[in-house]
Amino acid sequence: MSVIETATSYFEQLIQSDEFYFQKGKDALKKWMDLYLSDEGQIKLQHLLEDYSTFAEIKEGHQFFSIKQILFSIISYCDVHARGKAFYNQYDDKRVLAKAGVRMKPWVINTFNYKYHKDDVNITVKNALDMLAMPENNINSIALSHRELISNHYLNHSYNPDTFVSELKEKFSDLDRTKNPENQTLLIAAHIYNEKKEWDRKQLDFKTFITNLKEYAEKNQLEYGFGDLKGNNIWIFDKEQYFNHKRAHYEVIIKKGSISVDLHFEDGHQNAEKLRALLGELPTDTLEWKKWHFGNSVSHIKKFTLSDEDLVEKVVECLDELYDATSEKLIDVIKNMNSELTMNTVINHPLNQILYGPPGTGKTYNTINKAIQIANPDFVLSDHTRKQIKDEYKKLADEGRIVFTTFHQSMSYEDFIEGIKPKIDEDENGNKKVIYEVESGIFKRIADKARKPRLKSENSITPYTFDDAWSDLVQDANRHLEDGNPLVLTIQTPNLGLKIVDISDKGNLNLKPIYSEDSKIYTISYSRAEKLQQAFPDLSVIKNVNTEFREVIGGSNSTAYWSVLNYINNKIKEKSITEVKEETLPPLPHVLIIDEINRGNVSQIFGELITLIEEDKRIGNNEALEITLPYSKDKFGVPSNLYIIGTMNTADRSVEALDTALRRRFSFEEMPPKPELLNPSAMIENLLWEYKSYEWTDKEYLAEENKLFSVLGVSEDFKKEKEGIWEQMKEDKKNNIVRESGYFQRFDFERIDFEKLLTIINNRIEKLIDKDHAIGHAYFIGKDNTTIRDSFYKNIIPLLQEYFFGDYGKIGLVLGKGFVKKKVTESSVFAAFDDYESEYSERESYEIIDYRKPDHHYKIGDTDMDFSKALLLLMNQSV
Repeated sequence: MSVIETATSYFEQLIQSDEFYFQKGKDALKKWMDLYLSDEGQIKLQHLLEDYSTFAEIKEGHQFFSIKQILFSIISYCDVHARGKAFYNQYDDKRVLAKAGVRMKPWVINTFNYKYHKDDVNITVKNALDMLAMPENNINSIALSHRELISNHYLNHSYNPDTFVSELKEKFSDLDRTKNPENQTLLIAAHIYNEKKEWDRKQLDFKTFITNLKEYAEKNQLEYGFGDLKGNNIWIFDKEQYFNHKRAHYEVIIKKGSISVDLHFEDGHQNAEKLRALLGELPTDTLEWKKWHFGNSVSHIKKFTLSDEDLVEKVVECLDELYDATSEKLIDVIKNMNSELTMNTVINHPLNQILYGPPGTGKTYNTINKAIQIANPDFVLSDHTRKQIKDEYKKLADEGRIVFTTFHQSMSYEDFIEGIKPKIDEDENGNKKVIYEVESGIFKRIADKARKPRLKSENSITPYTFDDAWSDLVQDANRHLEDGNPLVLTIQTPNLGLKIVDISDKGNLNLKPIYSEDSKIYTISYSRAEKLQQAFPDLSVIKNVNTEFREVIGGSNSTAYWSVLNYINNKIKEKSITEVKEETLPPLPHVLIIDEINRGNVSQIFGELITLIEEDKRIGNNEALEITLPYSKDKFGVPSNLYIIGTMNTADRSVEALDTALRRRFSFEEMPPKPELLNPSAMIENLLWEYKSYEWTDKEYLAEENKLFSVLGVSEDFKKEKEGIWEQMKEDKKNNIVRESGYFQRFDFERIDFEKLLTIINNRIEKLIDKDHAIGHAYFIGKDNTTIRDSFYKNIIPLLQEYFFGDYGKIGLVLGKGFVKKKVTESSVFAAFDDYESEYSERESYEIIDYRKPDHHYKIGDTDMDFSKALLLLMNQSV
């Protein structure tokens, strides 16, 4: 039968069907929604569903076996990939609502939630179950992405869940011809999906595919995490994030249109070889070794393109196979490597450190890097772009694990540690008054947060089993028999009951009605009672005791068994104990960044904490100290997981140097100017390594490349050769070859040699003052021959004027006569005042030439000067 004939046949069935086309699915859902479960039963079932593999294997006789059958039956009508569809779906043609792309665990959990926690239901599952429950008001296009496309194509606006179905019914009113109105939306959906090529023609790109992959993982509760999308690849790691490092990580990557699922090793030859050796022989039907510029990686043999059907599901299937075949072989070694890395990383960071240097040397810039390395040692800076690094910094700051502040002259102990602050208090009548409260400062708040214990809570149920309850029942019955007062068990008939008159040698119970001594004795066996309890942990769900008990244990006295089961179920409910176990986790590092630390009165701001920040005085160490704070009277100490990073501008003359007591408690790291960062070859190499995982055509990379190439003024020869040089760079790195000169040093660049320019300026400043007053490289970063002019007049020249107290002679020695000229003045500028004016009349005065003004008209000899020529003169070159 052709596709057209199949579609026509399906349309006709929907039109002619007297009953809802998925009535069996609707009945199964109704059975589930009508089923009663006690609170205890709900909790037990919910816990069992979380362990899906156990739930899926439960057998007949288990207390939740009938519920498993109901849930699997519902799902068999909803999803083409439902487990056990051939058995549970009662239609001969095994018809289903849709291809949902949802795995069985989230299916059963969300179907449970549909009954008990509807707000927590996944949207795809909700759409499917709504379709079964209320078919006239829903449609079996259950994927949200499809609904958005359909709405845009047929309704000409974005998807609105409140009006989507009603608008489609109006749009396709000519399809209102089904015998059963509940089939109308099925007919509409059939028509829409018959035209799928018309509305689903969007070109999938890699970024969109990754978004779909993440949504699929979340929807199916897959235990994978995702890193940042890096152009043509994304890292995928396990739930515990052991495989979230360059030494070993799973990756989905696209190269030349081919998508592959890989396991990469990029942490040096020795570690990589160690991990490869552990893998041994690969299963050749699924995996293969793949040549990679950091050494061989493992790749799934299946490759895909963005146009493949079911691309997300296929990639996840390959990822599962790759993970299952490799993770267990590597996990122990990976854990040890991670542990060693974390220890080494944390130990290498001083608790208190100050980055010092002249302005513009990247002190504040580097506090971001250092803070991330401390707070999240697993985040490898070299594996991420600057944007990704700043995003990680923001995330940690939002979590309160990194706090940034700036010291200034008005900063006080009360701002930093704690103080009494005024607040407005308003009563219920609107009357306001000023009250004073002790308020924690910046340092105390982050210290308190760092000290707060991290707890992991887990619910632990101490089981009280059928055996426990049976044993208690036997003991209780024996005590009553010894007292001559048999234990009476209640039955469903009010005011009547059954008494236990004997316990046999085999442990069976003999019961007799309380109203007559001559009544028949009923024997209750342990094994039959256990079977019933497994099937009916909640007796309230039973509608016909005789029938339902007989289905489980055959012929029996149902009343007698009900009375025993009622006793046992009540005991289990009463004595099962749920405990919350709390596990204390290791404390996380916290970082306080203090910018311009020497601009405040540090001794006054820190106060008595100047002693507590020492490493051995911190909480948990041998010499730990606590003090009583002056305002709150609270005991306070500094935790060992709180790191302090300060920055200090060595050229700032407005403040005093840090006092000796504080200096002893900090490690100092100099941040000098780095002219080498302005070298064009170095700048290009840094860019290529930063985006090493990106394709040349990636939009994010191209934006950065175009920006840098425009600044440097690269040649056409360079553009032709860059890819070949990049391959050589990767090969050299793999073989640990280090070049003394840059890879791009031989090319000519239009930009002025900023590296040389900055070096000359700072050499002259050091001769005239000292190196603490140098000029930082940051003022040259990202500048070209035009934009450097603004940096000179807004940053560099004002700094020189401050450094030399307006001594233009010294400024001229630094910048040269292209920037500083002698003022031409009349013979006398002073008022007549005896002979006093003669002392100053001969004094020379100078001015800065402002090349930003088009009418500067400055000439040296016959040469009309401009900014570029002035720079050449500064570097002692001819113009």
